[in-house]
Amino acid sequence: MFNVFIPARGGSKSIKNKNLQKINGIPLVERSIQIALKRFQCEEVVLSSDLNKILDIGEKYKINLHLRSKKNSNDTASTESAIKEWLSKKEEKSKWIILLEPTSPFINLCDIDRLIELCKLNNDVSCIYSITEIRHTDHYLNQRVVNDSKTSFLFKEEREKSKLKQKKIKTFKFGNISAMRTKDIINCEKFFSNNSKIFEIPFVRSINIDSEEELFIARSLAGYDKKLYNI
Repeated sequence: MFNVFIPARGGSKSIKNKNLQKINGIPLVERSIQIALKRFQCEEVVLSSDLNKILDIGEKYKINLHLRSKKNSNDTASTESAIKEWLSKKEEKSKWIILLEPTSPFINLCDIDRLIELCKLNNDVSCIYSITEIRHTDHYLNQRVVNDSKTSFLFKEEREKSKLKQKKIKTFKFGNISAMRTKDIINCEKFFSNNSKIFEIPFVRSINIDSEEELFIARSLAGYDKKLYNI
């Protein structure tokens, strides 16, 4: 019923060898493999990369390996295109593809279990994904723009109506774990279609690493509470 797709491209402009960076001594990509194997069989998990050094880690766990084409290895290649490339070479296709990204280091088994449950319960949606509430300080009404070294609120008029924290509408961001029907990926649909189901996870589990600063924060959190990263 399921395949877990772990996208781990070798190239990264923000952090060199991003998917191989270690937290608590374990590379990000290896942590994703380990947590996937807590719920799925080896043949249900696929590691997708253009770098042999990354694929060698998957080989150690006897999971499926997808060596990306050059077309799906550059900065502009989408995850959907890499999934479709892998699916085109696969005869038997699962019902759902679960996307498990190594740069989301605090996704845990509770999140995976909830996603599996929702996939089994919802026969009429194309996509299921997690969200997390935006913190008050990061709320869009607090965002500013800079012009000639002067700052101004991006949504000044709207902010005047809702200055207080209690009056601001709740806003959310992607929580970094999702699943999509295989047939919809094949039919050129993208993740986060209008026909979606959502579930909420805590902010800390939604953290995504895309800069040296975020890597430092993740390492600090994992050092403070080893249960966050360790499986």
